Amino acid sequence: MVFLKLNEGYLSSYYNRVFRTNYWGYSNTSGASLPPTNRLYPSIIDHIPGQTGYMLSRVWNPGTPRSSEITQAQILYQEGISAKESNNYQIAEEKFKDVITEYPESEFIQSSARQLIEVCNDKEELKDYYLNEDNLHSNEIISKLADYLYNYCDLELGNYENVISFFENVISNPPSVIDSIYAYIDAGYTYLLMDEQEGKRLNYVG
Repeated sequence: MVFLKLNEGYLSSYYNRVFRTNYWGYSNTSGASLPPTNRLYPSIIDHIPGQTGYMLSRVWNPGTPRSSEITQAQILYQEGISAKESNNYQIAEEKFKDVITEYPESEFIQSSARQLIEVCNDKEELKDYYLNEDNLHSNEIISKLADYLYNYCDLELGNYENVISFFENVISNPPSVIDSIYAYIDAGYTYLLMDEQEGKRLNYVG
């Protein structure tokens, strides 16, 4: 690999090295193949048949990098992120829901579903959305996420009993070991929130 410095940057080019007579140590019959100072730095670079050295021939040029394809789903998602960062939550909500409605097979549907938690103020309405949006229940993975986010809305609303019931159900019937571990942690966090709300836990036993 050879690096050429150009205008304070580096242009990388790959070369194919062809070595000839590349033993630069000692020969039993004729002594040193090359003087010690030249063993790793042969003086002959250009191709001369039968001579010790190597030549460099450029075989690859990366050219101008091509920009990756940007999908419409990605554009909508990024517009939603930009609106969120500008505190335009209504616009952000619309963009994230557009991704879910129009591009349910895209890689941005899960991220869009999570972003809605942060930009939607009406958590009751959002609960209904998570429960009834068909594209959030089209497969097991996205449906599992939608159920979790529905439960998170209850946490935001202070419906702690419902939240703990959800986590206890996961603990009793865990889809996986890691799910049960997270459910234990989230249930414990919910109990801490209940303790901070005076009287919330006095008459409740999970």
